[in-house]
Amino acid sequence: MKIGIIGSGQFGTSLAYNFSINLKEINLWNRTKINKNIIIKTLNSLSNESLIDFLSPNFKIRKSLLNVVENSDIILLCIKAQSLKNFLEENYSSFENKPLVFCSKGIDSETCLLQTQIGEKFLNKNNFLALSGPGFASDIIKQKPIALSLACEDEFLGKKVQKIISSPSIRIYLNNDLIGTQLGGSLKNVIAIACGIADSIELGESAKSAIITRGFFEMRQIGKALGCQDETLFGLSGLGDLALTCNSKLSRNYNFGVNFYKKIKSKKNKNETVEGKKTTNAAVLISKKYQLDLPIIQTVNDLINEKIEISKAIQHILERPLKNEA
Repeated sequence: MKIGIIGSGQFGTSLAYNFSINLKEINLWNRTKINKNIIIKTLNSLSNESLIDFLSPNFKIRKSLLNVVENSDIILLCIKAQSLKNFLEENYSSFENKPLVFCSKGIDSETCLLQTQIGEKFLNKNNFLALSGPGFASDIIKQKPIALSLACEDEFLGKKVQKIISSPSIRIYLNNDLIGTQLGGSLKNVIAIACGIADSIELGESAKSAIITRGFFEMRQIGKALGCQDETLFGLSGLGDLALTCNSKLSRNYNFGVNFYKKIKSKKNKNETVEGKKTTNAAVLISKKYQLDLPIIQTVNDLINEKIEISKAIQHILERPLKNEA
């Protein structure tokens, strides 16, 4: 089977490499011009090594989107969450009748829609799947063992794609909860930013543990409001991804939190995708719509938008009325 990948960001490029060296034919396309040398440089940079000097013959860089679609059995959309709406408006007709796997971890900040919900505006949702879970690009490239969640409401299609995108190092678990799978991967980025801020001001491991635990509770509150299955958020795409992202310096969202407080804007991080920034605003809008009390998510949003000082933010959270844990 042939896999089309749209987008040469960290996740898309690392998956393309992993699949290609495991004898799967890959068709990669990006809106900006790329070539083999650029991809090899990206792979070595992501893995923090310089061991890759050629691409497998299975790794094909296509010149046009049409080339990818025509030569692929399934399509993985690995573009920025905030860019998806415009991308589909321009290109949705190319994907009709093709299984689409949505891979971005973010909620659209303007519409507050998940990736597949945006897709429904243009295409048949019966062909939709969502891929999420704890998987850093460097581990995918090095073929370290990882496990991801694949959501699909059509069990037959889900099992078909599950088999296609599994590899010796990537284990795919299937579920039927598109909303929960996408929510977990999106909202954990917001909590990771909070953890980065907490570590940067040395609040301590106890405080960080509280942020993760109560942040997960807030994720579940949104999940309940939007109708996802609670058990999904306890799985790889929720709790699993949260645990990884909040505790690793490889996490872009965690590092954004660290650097945000320190007001560091390095050239290295300038062009990196930090999905949590925009998703935070969307989560706050959702909380207002459903009248949810989400102090951690609200505080992160206020800090990013410079509505409150960090010392005041901590004070406000600690001074909140005492309540039951659940």
